Amino acid sequence: YIVLPENFRVGVLQTTFDDKMAAFMQVAGPLERSKMPLKVMVSPSYHILRTEGPHVLEGAKIVPHLTFSPINDVLAEVRSTHNANKISLAVDGNPLTKWDTGYPGQLGFEEVSLRFKETIEFDAFELDLDGFRTDFPRGLAVSVSETCEEFGEVSDLIYDAPIWQGRVHLSKKGFPYYGSQSDVKVILDRPYSAKCLYFKQTANTPVFTWSIAEIKLHRTK
Repeated sequence: YIVLPENFRVGVLQTTFDDKMAAFMQVAGPLERSKMPLKVMVSPSYHILRTEGPHVLEGAKIVPHLTFSPINDVLAEVRSTHNANKISLAVDGNPLTKWDTGYPGQLGFEEVSLRFKETIEFDAFELDLDGFRTDFPRGLAVSVSETCEEFGEVSDLIYDAPIWQGRVHLSKKGFPYYGSQSDVKVILDRPYSAKCLYFKQTANTPVFTWSIAEIKLHRTK
């Protein structure tokens, strides 16, 4: 919440998120104490910046220009906790095939793990749904490992969306907003190295399954 008088505008340099909030509070505090007529405004952008991190502003600009590539050329093994005999369809380089959990709905503990032939580095990922637009993960947690632990034992969490809201876009004026939930592309806060990569579906829905037509990465090395 940012408290400003009506018709009052303030410019803040685009530095870090904490710097922006500190600058706003320097303005808002004295105004509140001055008993001037005030208006409370709630910015939808505040929630996105606080949830996703300030890096999404730059990330949203570059995502449309990134190349997300299939990983079958660097993959040594793929596993899943559900419908394991079909999980290879999520990494076969063919977006017309798909893996799903094998049952309707999402329970909150479905996992997919990838082990690479050697350590890779990436800064963005895509879980391509192709035409299965309703089958996006309702919640998503992503972890990496150099030692390739078993499911449930991974500690290096690099992304966590308890409720998957969609890819972040920017309006013409530069304000972030969530797009379609079926567009499962994420820019991370920095490049990460991984020998193994884990995707976990963490929320619930009674109807639509979780499916993946193709797992893709934007590799930096």
